[in-house]
Amino acid sequence: MHKETWVVVCNKEKARIFEVEKFGNLREIYTMVHPQSAMKAEMLTRDGLGRTNEMFRSGHSTMDPTTPLKLKEAMNFAKEVAKYLESQKNGMRYTRMFIMAEPSFLGILRDELNHNVVKCVEGEIPKDLTKLDAKAIWEHMPIA
Repeated sequence: MHKETWVVVCNKEKARIFEVEKFGNLREIYTMVHPQSAMKAEMLTRDGLGRTNEMFRSGHSTMDPTTPLKLKEAMNFAKEVAKYLESQKNGMRYTRMFIMAEPSFLGILRDELNHNVVKCVEGEIPKDLTKLDAKAIWEHMPIA
């Protein structure tokens, strides 16, 4: 494997991008964090959901979002990660990629990836490995 191979390790709060320097050796080259995904839902609504108190209706009503706020934040982060990966692909920084992601986030990220990025994905591992060091991450590679 050459330096054009990347390993993306992510969950809904953090994305770590590694470059394969040589077989068995990963070097972290970029990290993205999304602290909003770690927040409790009630903290995300600090401004409050829209409320109405109309005199012609009985009581108060809260306007619920159609998508849960935690999911919206995960989707926002997936868009950020996908945008970064697309820009780096356009800059010819990698030609191959492996994605290791928390299972629920993997599906969200997959939906956001550009078709040119998807063509570079050679493997997916549905595990959250964001807290592991590079050596431990390598041990989960499908080719290790």
